[in-house]
Amino acid sequence: MIRFNILLIGETSCGKSQFLQRYINDSYIKCTPTVGIDCTCHDVYINNTDIRLLFWDATGNIERFGNIIEDYYKRADGIIIFKNATKSSKSLVFNNWIQLALDKKTPNTQLILVSTKQDLILRQIDNFSIHPIHKLPHIITSAKTGNNIQYSIEQLINLMLDKTHEINIQLQSKNSETIALLPKQKNNSTKCFDCCVIL
Repeated sequence: MIRFNILLIGETSCGKSQFLQRYINDSYIKCTPTVGIDCTCHDVYINNTDIRLLFWDATGNIERFGNIIEDYYKRADGIIIFKNATKSSKSLVFNNWIQLALDKKTPNTQLILVSTKQDLILRQIDNFSIHPIHKLPHIITSAKTGNNIQYSIEQLINLMLDKTHEINIQLQSKNSETIALLPKQKNNSTKCFDCCVIL
């Protein structure tokens, strides 16, 4: 089983906990603001792979709990950055959260952007786009209706699986290079054979 750690960040009351509640329990409830970090596990089966997702639902109050959340950025395989869909994607607050994630994540961490509360938007908008500045996937969702909730997580899982596959190929390539570069050593027995040593 593969395990992925997913960090949920964004300003207070943008709908992170409701999004997660809809994804895991397929229910819509009013949630109180998260204090610190809430942790939730969920197992899925995607692309013939058993996957355990560990969600870290972080408070939007970084002024008070920023130091607590700090370590989670480095341990996350994926980060979802949330905003209220009724607010502009170019808003300073939203872009500050994006920049914070970009600054603190590891090179292998995958990011997506999620706008919540689509049900509050009266005009027609695209459900999927690429953020014009940061070039990250941006998905519009609604925890109330359930629209695009599953899709958002599946998109992030696929990105994390692709990155895991890429890392494994790189490791295999490095191991092959190590084997090829090692000097040949002779066997001290009567019959000697040239061989390589695998470390």
